[in-house]
Amino acid sequence: MSEALLVIDLQETFFDAQENPIYNAGSLVRTANNLIDDLRARGALIVFVQHDDADPVDDFHPGKPSWEIHAGLHRQPEDPVVRKQHNDAFCETNLHQLLQEKGVKTLHFAGAQTELCMDTTIRCAYSQGYRDNYIYRGAHSTRNGPFMKAHQIITYHQNLWDGRFATLMADANTPIEGTDLFE
Repeated sequence: MSEALLVIDLQETFFDAQENPIYNAGSLVRTANNLIDDLRARGALIVFVQHDDADPVDDFHPGKPSWEIHAGLHRQPEDPVVRKQHNDAFCETNLHQLLQEKGVKTLHFAGAQTELCMDTTIRCAYSQGYRDNYIYRGAHSTRNGPFMKAHQIITYHQNLWDGRFATLMADANTPIEGTDLFE
């Protein structure tokens, strides 16, 4: 097994929010599921990353319904779940060890939030030596921020990552180039 898909923090809180919900939630789940299915068929390891927060009132507190991995994802019982407490899925977790044990060299990314846990994990993966990385249009999302709308945050980060930390793809087989980088 030389590749893995990291499905980062696609937890119920992003899909249940009444105020400032995650951008393009339905499309995000469909795109993530397409990636899960396509990469699983290629023999890739599918890893779900789940954010934990120690504060019992936080939506990411373990055991709360909002903390659960989104029920609409194509998760299988054998898919490992890596629980984290930092934006970086590698920080103080067994993720790097798991990937090394499985012989993973190539990483694919899907998840939330684009500018937080996705960005930090993608950059840290590159620093950990994972240099053959792929991100996908529509497979990551965020909420509107105080200075930028969600779609602007997404486009900004895709353009920042592409060619530096990862390759931007339209789907599991089609890279995006040039002016197609902008949504």
